[in-house]
Amino acid sequence: MTVPLYSVVRSFDFARQHADGKTTGVDVEGEDACYAEGVVCAFIPGGERFVPPDDPEDFVLPSGCDRYAIRVTRRVFRGEEIAFDRERWVAPPVNGTMSHLGSPTAYVQVICPPPTRAGGAK
Repeated sequence: MTVPLYSVVRSFDFARQHADGKTTGVDVEGEDACYAEGVVCAFIPGGERFVPPDDPEDFVLPSGCDRYAIRVTRRVFRGEEIAFDRERWVAPPVNGTMSHLGSPTAYVQVICPPPTRAGGAK
C-alpha cells in the first residue's frame, strides 16, 4: 500500500504480514493495541540520516532501508493513550520492505489521505 506524503497515519509497533497475506499486530483497541499516530512529513532513503526541522536534537537514524518520517501526534500502548515527550518522531520501514522475519512490512496504515488543493490538484 502506498502512503502519500502528508497523510495522517497509524504506525503499528508490532505488526507483521505473514506468508499467507494475513497481517497481525494491528489492533486499535484492547491490550494488544500499540501504535503511534501522526503525519508523514518525509521519505528517508535507505542509509540517510533525517534531522527533524522542528527538533534538531531528536534524530531519527534509519538503517539500510527506505523509511517514512512520521511526526507523532498520539501514542497508544496496551490500548491506553500515553504521554510522550521524547519520541516525537518515528521512522518505520516503507510498507512492502522485506523484514528480518522474511515477510513484507505493513506497519503503516493511512487514517486520512493528504489534503488536496483547490481545483482537485494534489
